[in-house]
Amino acid sequence: MNIRHKVALVSGGASGLGRATSQRLLAEGASVIVLDLNDDAGQTLMTQYPQQVRFYRVDVTDADAVEQAISDGFAYFGGLDICVNCAGIVAAGKVLGRDGALPLQHFSNAININLNGTFNVLRVAAEKMAAKGSDDEQGVIINTASVAAFDGQTGQAAYSASKA
Repeated sequence: MNIRHKVALVSGGASGLGRATSQRLLAEGASVIVLDLNDDAGQTLMTQYPQQVRFYRVDVTDADAVEQAISDGFAYFGGLDICVNCAGIVAAGKVLGRDGALPLQHFSNAININLNGTFNVLRVAAEKMAAKGSDDEQGVIINTASVAAFDGQTGQAAYSASKA
């Protein structure tokens, strides 16, 4: 896929791996819809690339907010071709630590953001991509993973499970 003049969506796109992905897509000539909770970094990115970036402060687990942000970005840029899911958290904590068992909510939060949030974004993005009605390329979805899914690290039970 030629990235020039394409519209990309990057969840977690204002910081870390997501920001690097956004910047690479921008350098290749794409416009980018950025979903992230980091408001300052998102606003900075939009200021740096005012014609190419639309930033939305969105929790990827919020179905309505994701739908609204993607719909708005889709309307603004006139389409959606690429979705890269980078949003996620590293929820450090041993299954059994000095203070007892890892709280289930801690584990559930990582699963909710890293797994359910990824699915929430890709399902809406896929619907928008399919709406183009092209017989050629309808789009591409890339979900980032981690080697931690296969080779867990001490204190990373929730993160490893969510990435697997």
